Amino acid sequence: MAEWIDEIEIDVDEVIVETDDAILAMLEDGREEWFPKSHISDNSEVYKKGHSGGMIISPWIAKQKGLA
Repeated sequence: MAEWIDEIEIDVDEVIVETDDAILAMLEDGREEWFPKSHISDNSEVYKKGHSGGMIISPWIAKQKGLA
């Protein structure tokens, strides 16, 4: 995990799958999206299977997923 100058926080209902390199998150709007762990902030409260709440991600991945 990492930190960036500009971070984006998104609401995650639940992390439903976790691998060594990524998580599959169910977003507040019902979409399921994969996020590389390298683009999730160290300050995020969501980063592993079963977690829910605010997930802080890099601006780049937010833009790629249409979240910014």
